[in-house]
Amino acid sequence: MTSQAKKLLDEALQLPREERKALGGRLFDKLEIDSPDAAGPWQAEIERRIAELDPDAFEPLPWSLLRQAIFEDGSLHFAAQDGNLAAVQEFLDRGYPINAFDECGDTPLHYAVSGEHFTVVDFLLRRGADINARDEPRNGDTPLGEGARTCSLQMARLLVASGADPTVRGWMHLNALDRAETRRRSEGTGSVGQAVYDFLREVVRKRKA
Repeated sequence: MTSQAKKLLDEALQLPREERKALGGRLFDKLEIDSPDAAGPWQAEIERRIAELDPDAFEPLPWSLLRQAIFEDGSLHFAAQDGNLAAVQEFLDRGYPINAFDECGDTPLHYAVSGEHFTVVDFLLRRGADINARDEPRNGDTPLGEGARTCSLQMARLLVASGADPTVRGWMHLNALDRAETRRRSEGTGSVGQAVYDFLREVVRKRKA
C-alpha cells in the first residue's frame, strides 16, 4: 500500500460514521480501486482496518462488499447504484433497511431506477421496496418522479405496473408527469421523452376516468 493510499484510508476510517457515509465512494475513486485485481495486496489491509471499526461484528467480506462496508450506512444504496444484484441481496439478508433514505433523500430503489438496473429494481420490489417512497421532510421525489427525467419507456412501464403513481408531487411541487412533459419539450417529437410522457399522460387519464 502506498503512503498516499494509506493516508487516505486512515483518514476515512477515523471519521464518524455519518461523515464516512457522506464521503462515499470518492475515497475508492481516488485510490482507483474498482476491481479485485486493482485491490491486490491492499485487500487484507482494508479488511483489517474495517475489522478495527467493530471487531465483534466483523466478518471477512468478498470484494464486492468491501467498498460498501467502509461506508456502512450507504452500503445498500451503493450496491443498487452499481446494479450489483449479489451485493444488494447480501445487504438485505444482513438486515439493511430496504426503504432507508440517504442524505440526498433517495432510497436504494431510486438509485436502481436511475441506473436502469432492471434486475435490481425487480428484486428490490419483490423484497418490499416502497414503489412510491419519497422523503417528505426534504420534499423529495418518488422513484418514478425522479426517474421520469431520464428513464427509458420500459422502466416507466415497469414502475407503473408495480404500482407507481405518476401524480405524486415532490420537489418544486412537480410530479412524474410534469417532469416527463419538461423532458418531452427538451428532447422533441419522436424521442424517448415523448414516449414516456405519452405513456404517463395516458395512465393519468385512465385513472381519472
